[in-house]
Amino acid sequence: MATLKEQLLNAPDLMRKTVKVAEGAATVMIRRFTVGERDELLALMKSVKEGDVTGNSALNAAVVVRGTIDSGLAESDIQGLPASVVTEIVDAIMEFNGWSARARAALGDQFRTSARSTV
Repeated sequence: MATLKEQLLNAPDLMRKTVKVAEGAATVMIRRFTVGERDELLALMKSVKEGDVTGNSALNAAVVVRGTIDSGLAESDIQGLPASVVTEIVDAIMEFNGWSARARAALGDQFRTSARSTV
């Protein structure tokens, strides 16, 4: 019998899916993040300050490069793509990884310290 690790890593429907972007003009294969990649992205998210355009661009580039399969894209390539398409790809990747808008907002709340925080 296969181990849980083998089952999860070998289940293509769990690990990747194809989505249409740019009003159906292109397809992109997206994938789930590993725990290590998720942690890297969380650290990057935490380091990006609100209103930091460059930081947000870097975060979007990191998500697209780590969350796509065989896209041929490097993080430096993302700057030359249409912003709406990049946002569409990022949203699809984040949703597929369980980071919906609501989940991302909750995640952001985890990194804010409140007045009541003892940290």
